[in-house]
Amino acid sequence: MKILNFNQSKLSERIRFLKIFVLLRKINLRIFKFRNYKIRH
Repeated sequence: MKILNFNQSKLSERIRFLKIFVLLRKINLRIFKFRNYKIRH
């Protein structure tokens, strides 16, 4: 039981990390596109 619980918490940690990572990537892409747009126009 304890081992299962440990694995579950580890998995949820990883999921949280992935969510944050994806969010950061989206923000970075948006900023990058915005910057490119400004440079072109």
